[in-house]
Amino acid sequence: MSQPVSRTVGSQAASTPILLNHQGPNPFSVTLLATVTGTLTYTVQFTLDDVFAPNYNPATGVWNTVTGMGAQTTTVAAALSSPVTAVRINVSAYTSGSVVLTAMQQT
Repeated sequence: MSQPVSRTVGSQAASTPILLNHQGPNPFSVTLLATVTGTLTYTVQFTLDDVFAPNYNPATGVWNTVTGMGAQTTTVAAALSSPVTAVRINVSAYTSGSVVLTAMQQT
């Protein structure tokens, strides 16, 4: 991924995953930015699942919270330095607005 990739969620739901290149470059480096407008609670999550498997289903995948990006209500940024296969944003409480997760991976 050489360009930023974004997912927007405007309800109580999880976004489709942003797939990452976990096999390179070295060192692995991804910057994440979750931008909030409105009133909602979200968590940015990562997985080590094989998201490229033909029958992979994100709804039944194993998702973990990105450090510093759990149960947030405001705009937050973080960086990942250990390889992961995908990230997503999961809105757990929703009143109004949306949250945009933008990921930028070093190439």
